[in-house]
Amino acid sequence: MKEILDEFFRDVTALGSGYIVGGLGLVFLIFGFQAEFFKLMIILVGTYFVAAIIRFFYFKERPNGKGYSGIVDKIHNSSFPSVHAGRVVGIAFLLLEMFSELSYVLLAVSVAILYSRVYLKKHYWIDIFGGIILGFVVYFVMGMII
Repeated sequence: MKEILDEFFRDVTALGSGYIVGGLGLVFLIFGFQAEFFKLMIILVGTYFVAAIIRFFYFKERPNGKGYSGIVDKIHNSSFPSVHAGRVVGIAFLLLEMFSELSYVLLAVSVAILYSRVYLKKHYWIDIFGGIILGFVVYFVMGMII
């Protein structure tokens, strides 16, 4: 049963990956949602940029104990804040803005992705909460700019 859950949550966590988000951006472009594509890119870049600054100054080891050997490793391997969580929250708000009738589905998928990060021992809950706040802030700042 554990193997099935592990595989399930690896698939769930992949929904928040750069590949899926890149595919979403491509769909936006194909269907003429240029403004939403631009917002998506701001969410992606903004989330990672702010997290990288935090991680540069504050390293928090991941639950799996992965350390670092240089600045790039430090930024990549730090657990706080969760970039996955920030990205998922920002994108959920963007999709909610576009498709409000899907609010329950977006909430369920977002919560599942956030939980998967803890289940897979990629983050602690405090990292997820930090990422959620990061996603809120990036989304709302983007809304004030655009």
